[in-house]
Amino acid sequence: MKKSSTLFRGLISVLLFAACLFSVTGCQEPQPELTGTYTSSFGETYIITDTTFTYSSSMEYDGVKYETIINGTDVVFVSLSDTAGYIYYKVQDVDQWAATAYKDLVLTGVSLSNAYKLGGKTYCDTLQEAKTEFTIENGYFAYFGEYAKK
Repeated sequence: MKKSSTLFRGLISVLLFAACLFSVTGCQEPQPELTGTYTSSFGETYIITDTTFTYSSSMEYDGVKYETIINGTDVVFVSLSDTAGYIYYKVQDVDQWAATAYKDLVLTGVSLSNAYKLGGKTYCDTLQEAKTEFTIENGYFAYFGEYAKK
């Protein structure tokens, strides 16, 4: 009878260990990824990959259509947390660096803001200069828009 009791306890221990292991590794919620296509209700689109960045905007005001397209390469992600950070990229047309900040990243969308401040720079010559210049602490990224992931 003692062998059965020991065998039973051993079997229960193995099952409990397996259940704990599964609960730690097998039931994790999916984590949001920043890469993808995002759109706003105002006609803006961001397409973010590991290597390229595209922002496009098409708006009409007083009968005049305004279009903006920014194509970037050499994308560098700087994470501030699991849900916020910066995207630095080299703008193809000018061969200089720009930035976009993100926050509130979830599976269904993100808040995004292109680098802007009154009297500030639009581009920087180097990635290091862009990382120093284009920060929230330095007065950029005051206005964020809400973007849904496609």
